[in-house]
Amino acid sequence: MAIDFAHPVVEDLYAGGAGLDWPTVLKDNIAAAASLNETVGANLRVGFKRVNNGLFERWDGAAWQPYPLNYLGGGGGAMTGPLGFPAGTVGAPGLFVTGDADTGLYSPNANNLAISTAGVERLRVDASGNVNIGIGTPTNYGAPFRTLQVGAANGAAIDLMAGGNVVGELFATAAQVYLSSLTNVPVSFQTGGAERMRIDAAGDVGVGAAPVKIFGSRRTLHLSDTVANVSLRLTGTAGETSLENVGGVTYFSAIANTAANAVMSIRTGGTTFDNANEAVRIDAAGNVGIGRAAGYKLDILAAGQCVVRVIGGAGSNQGAAYYVQNQSEATVTALGQRGSIYGGTPNNDATLFCSGNLTLGAGGFEQLTITSDGVIKDRAGLELGWKGMPSAQYVAVPDRTHRGKTIYATGNVTINPSLFQADDVLRVLNSSFSSSIQVVQGGGFSLIFAGAAIGGTRTLAAAGIAEILFKDATSAYIYGPGVS
Repeated sequence: MAIDFAHPVVEDLYAGGAGLDWPTVLKDNIAAAASLNETVGANLRVGFKRVNNGLFERWDGAAWQPYPLNYLGGGGGAMTGPLGFPAGTVGAPGLFVTGDADTGLYSPNANNLAISTAGVERLRVDASGNVNIGIGTPTNYGAPFRTLQVGAANGAAIDLMAGGNVVGELFATAAQVYLSSLTNVPVSFQTGGAERMRIDAAGDVGVGAAPVKIFGSRRTLHLSDTVANVSLRLTGTAGETSLENVGGVTYFSAIANTAANAVMSIRTGGTTFDNANEAVRIDAAGNVGIGRAAGYKLDILAAGQCVVRVIGGAGSNQGAAYYVQNQSEATVTALGQRGSIYGGTPNNDATLFCSGNLTLGAGGFEQLTITSDGVIKDRAGLELGWKGMPSAQYVAVPDRTHRGKTIYATGNVTINPSLFQADDVLRVLNSSFSSSIQVVQGGGFSLIFAGAAIGGTRTLAAAGIAEILFKDATSAYIYGPGVS
């Protein structure tokens, strides 16, 4: 602290000595003379004299005593001892700026120091070293913590500058707290000298690395690590959910304090999280329920028609429902009015496969069984091959919709190429008891007479029966009583 005694008025620098009672305030101009020797009177409140080299002596009421106060001329200098000032108030600080009496330093209470401007407190340091910028006493969290507190009635802001420009801001109101980058640069969070999380200018978030977009302009949360495993974990008091990539394998896991409560649920169809409907549930035993809680490994409930569709690879036109277990049988039951299994479209092939017997049911009962060795049995256990072929009305040009059937023919029947496949069987019965008909070999087709290996159109006598066994799409064997 420097005091220039070349021109100032010094007030109340000496408050008196022992046993003295000076009733009046005396203001003495201390001039720049070589010495100041005044007659000490009963009413002298201030007594100084300058001796050599700018040093002063003070009158203690009885004698002159050395006083550690330098005379500082217009050229400045340094104090040689402490300088005190009154505590003051926020509107009248004890140490103020000349000409601006409500701006300066004051002590609001013991061991506290504050700065006020325009009569308003702007900064305070408390006895523990905590700092408040704004209004009020800084929060003291106790050792070993120190607090830097910035605030005002409506909020607070800290501007971060580079090159003379504000590039970042920490801003808070009663409703929200902002950490903002004001230019197109990312916000980075680091620990141990390494970046751990980044929010880029587009709002994408990267944990462990800068975020990499996958779907164009969509917002991205990207978790990355330099090791083989990375996980996202959601933990509550009742359990935990995790999404992990371990060695290239993705795991979605549910863990609960009680194993039976470890359930995964997918909800859809709501306008809020609270009113969304559960669409899929996987319980602790691995059972999957669609539209309901699972009672079986795959349990599906629909309000209307329920279709399970399995589609093969592109161009394959095949779908496969594949079932394997240690038991000897697999059962497919149609619950409700309709059930269908088809591949690709209803006109394409479908495969229903199991490792043991396959049973199809309707009306709540088993109706058809295909054994593991290929024998087809009805509900009574009779092999369908012994019951003969079902009949069909007369058609002149049959196709695959008639395979396995008996056509009651009243006229000629023509077999054309590409309408049947290998191992298809067709039976033709001449239902006329008075005249013969012909089984015509269509263009591009070979109708081979069994036992003679001769192709051509065949005659079927009245009441005759012809069996046609297809070798492939363009040839077949024909035989039977009445065939010539």
